Amino acid sequence: MFISDLKIHALIKAGDLVIEPRLHDAHDIGPFSVELRLGTQFAEIGGFETSNLTVFDPLKKDFETKIQSCFHTKSIEIGESIILHPWKHLIATTLQFIQIPSNLCAFIFPRSAWTRVGLFVASSIVSPGFQGKLTISLNNVGEIPIAIYPSIRIAEIAFSQIDSPPLLQYNIKCHRGRCLLSTLILTLA
Repeated sequence: MFISDLKIHALIKAGDLVIEPRLHDAHDIGPFSVELRLGTQFAEIGGFETSNLTVFDPLKKDFETKIQSCFHTKSIEIGESIILHPWKHLIATTLQFIQIPSNLCAFIFPRSAWTRVGLFVASSIVSPGFQGKLTISLNNVGEIPIAIYPSIRIAEIAFSQIDSPPLLQYNIKCHRGRCLLSTLILTLA
């Protein structure tokens, strides 16, 4: 069950849940979610011709080195845009820094307005105890390029209470594929 806006406000006020910066003028907290804004850090995949990578195979011993060589990072200023071409993929950070207490987990959902124009924001799970800017995956499944800008509303995050703190706390190295991409973005943030 998701927690309500009343509980989200109370957790933020108590300092148990951190979401910064807050965009108070935009009414960023909905009935059970908080709007996430696109950050300024991006990574796009390319460069296969120089990596000798023909397939993503995480069981190969040099997989992490090869995949890192395929990502090109880019930082853009608020007010500038980045173009996401049809059938291309970007990884981005959120504008907000998030700190989730150990008794909550969270779910990232796409905004339906973006889905209607072909921009798919992948849904994902955020572990209890997470701290940092979130990494989100953007895919243009439409037929025309889409200009996206840092600070636009890109997704929503909803929180759910878990029945007890987990035995294993959040660790960025606990998921091999996720670790590599998160580390790439988080080192820029």
